[in-house]
Amino acid sequence: MAVCFLIIFGILEYVISLKKKIYRTYVDPFSSTANRRSNKYDGYWFAEDIGLDGLMEQNPEDEWLQKSGRNVKRCQIIFFCIFAFMMGIAITGKIYGWI
Repeated sequence: MAVCFLIIFGILEYVISLKKKIYRTYVDPFSSTANRRSNKYDGYWFAEDIGLDGLMEQNPEDEWLQKSGRNVKRCQIIFFCIFAFMMGIAITGKIYGWI
């Protein structure tokens, strides 16, 4: 279970840093919001819609953006799968008295 938490926090940090970098580079380079490094695990940036699909369609020749966009989407799916698995284990454990 501890390994799942480490994976989740690693994914959170990776996705948030990528989304901030994409936002600073393509959406609003002068934004002070994306430049703050106050919290690496800010859920606001994890769930924030920065228009990634539109950016990827507008810049099909930008390899870094395409790769980063795909990585963000994949990591978010992996995050939610691991989170659902952990919640399933926790609920099952509570029902059957394992916890």
